[in-house]
Amino acid sequence: IRRMSRTRPRRPRLHRNGLSGLDATLPIGNEVIAHLPPQQTQSLVEAEGRVNPDLLAQADIIRHDVRHAGYAASGGLLFRGFSALSAPIFDHEGSLAGAITILGVSVQIDPRPDSLMVNALISAAREVSRGIGYRRVEGLLTEDVALTAAVAEN
Repeated sequence: IRRMSRTRPRRPRLHRNGLSGLDATLPIGNEVIAHLPPQQTQSLVEAEGRVNPDLLAQADIIRHDVRHAGYAASGGLLFRGFSALSAPIFDHEGSLAGAITILGVSVQIDPRPDSLMVNALISAAREVSRGIGYRRVEGLLTEDVALTAAVAEN
């Protein structure tokens, strides 16, 4: 995994009622839906739901699947022929602090849970999370504990 930087990063803006500036069809959008409290993501889900009505019904499924897998994947949803993978970064309080995303030509992105690419992505996100103080396991929901254990094993 190579680090890449942009001269002008696009950052989601956190508003009192939720988020804006993030696309829920991308893995990072799925990470936000999965790891931020629903009251913070409701405006994102509703806005995206106007474009993709299925998202309204799928938000809970996305939340569960992404937490269970430890990463999110998309294939050609935004740009045909491109795919992306994203894994969450947690801060010292266990809150979502960001994500690491791999974007590339679909034939080069392996989204399978047991792939080298996914394992490297989750390991890198875990390392960054540790680096900014993520250690907490107690007090988490059962599926969060399982996710933490699954990420720790990789």
